[in-house]
Amino acid sequence: MKTVTEEKVKLEQKKNRLAAEETRLNLKERKMRTRHLIEIGGLVVKAELDHLAKQPLTHYMASKAAIVSQ
Repeated sequence: MKTVTEEKVKLEQKKNRLAAEETRLNLKERKMRTRHLIEIGGLVVKAELDHLAKQPLTHYMASKAAIVSQ
């Protein structure tokens, strides 16, 4: 039989593995979001909307999104 100490060590190792996996997943998610934002920025440039200030651009994109969702 396993001793209580051995079981505690195994549980601590499992906890550390889960924490490491969570860190990897957070990093992957952050990289995916960054890539997505870069792609959106490229589309804004292609649509020649990059000369607009942030506020009008946001309003423009929101209005287009409302039209698409209908």
